[in-house]
Amino acid sequence: MPKLFIRTMMQSDIDLLVDYWHKCCDADFLRMGIDKDKFPSAQALAAKLALMYQLPSTETKSSYRFWMMDGETVGYSVLNNIKENAIANIHLHLFESEFRGHGYGKTLFCLSVVDFYRAFNLKIILCEPCSSNPMPNRMLEKIEFEKWKTYVSTPAEVALTTQVNSYLISLEKAKAFLKKT
Repeated sequence: MPKLFIRTMMQSDIDLLVDYWHKCCDADFLRMGIDKDKFPSAQALAAKLALMYQLPSTETKSSYRFWMMDGETVGYSVLNNIKENAIANIHLHLFESEFRGHGYGKTLFCLSVVDFYRAFNLKIILCEPCSSNPMPNRMLEKIEFEKWKTYVSTPAEVALTTQVNSYLISLEKAKAFLKKT
């Protein structure tokens, strides 16, 4: 098993994120429920990320944890719509398909969840992937997070209006999963 760990965002990650998003094909955007026409240009995305990176954690509405495997960045999770001491939403991304299906994402996601709960003193984290996107739904179900509702939403300014599954991301279940690994 490779060494898996997470780390906070570094300035150099801005280029990595811009490259990831601007290499996505139409099918990737559709699978994730993103309207490609609403997605910012590479320059606009880099500027937005740079601004967010400079803000103290108490002033930002987003926070990133980068997923590392044997020292290589393989993906990330982002917490957004943060209301400290209350609630936030989490998203997850593995950069390359070769890393999917091996269980790495489950471990890295749970490490991120534990860290986000601690960092922002959260009560609730929600994860709301498109119901038609099998990968994150299957992963969340395998960890045994509770799917509490399915509904139609436009969850972000760049999102399509689509059906999403809403999962309650429990700190206890994330910790229990990590104990098993």
